[in-house]
Amino acid sequence: MSYYGKSLYLDFNTLPNVDRRFSLGRILARGTSATIYHGVDREAGDRMVAVKVLKNLAENVEFIEEEYRIFKNLSRHGNFPTFYGGFLNKFDKADKDELWLVMEQCEGSSLGDLLYNMGLKSRKLSEPLIGYIVRELLNALSYLHMNHIIHRDVKASNVLLTLDGGVKLSDFGFARHLKHTMSRRSTSIGSPHWMAPEVITSSPNAPGTLEPLDDDEVRKGYDHHCDVWSLGNNA
Repeated sequence: MSYYGKSLYLDFNTLPNVDRRFSLGRILARGTSATIYHGVDREAGDRMVAVKVLKNLAENVEFIEEEYRIFKNLSRHGNFPTFYGGFLNKFDKADKDELWLVMEQCEGSSLGDLLYNMGLKSRKLSEPLIGYIVRELLNALSYLHMNHIIHRDVKASNVLLTLDGGVKLSDFGFARHLKHTMSRRSTSIGSPHWMAPEVITSSPNAPGTLEPLDDDEVRKGYDHHCDVWSLGNNA
């Protein structure tokens, strides 16, 4: 199934081809429809980058175009990884094509990895450090919300830490634009352990509910406040 013409905001025909510009190394993270690699950009002085390889473009075009739009338009903010561009890796059959999102490689670790490694040593983050990380993430979320975007997957593994003390919120695969500040969403999506209660119960078939929700409960949906709840869950 071809993905051409399915996107409202992303013209795949205008994207440069991967060719031999990038070399991919170890896997940094793996998801259902994407894998993130450590990479090297040969045309940028062998700059180290992170490359998110997205497959099944036709089936996931709505999620893909949202992530691309957010990276392209908002990643100049200091609390997001810098975006270097989108590239198309073409195959003989269009259903095998891949979209490569190339971004800054954060050489520290994720917050999730840091917490795990500290837990192995029975150590905890200090309160001042927790406060600093939360403040930086609030800056990131505030910027998203001012631009009518909800992240919907704020969790420790999506928080990247740089060697110079930077805190960057990543992975916009579940993010969505809202038409205006008061808009709401109704799709139950995200990582269950980090989801706000209103996100979990926003669908008539929401997981964990013992009986169907009535129309009024479903209609309520959720807005950007779900990100704040998830951030508090991280803290």
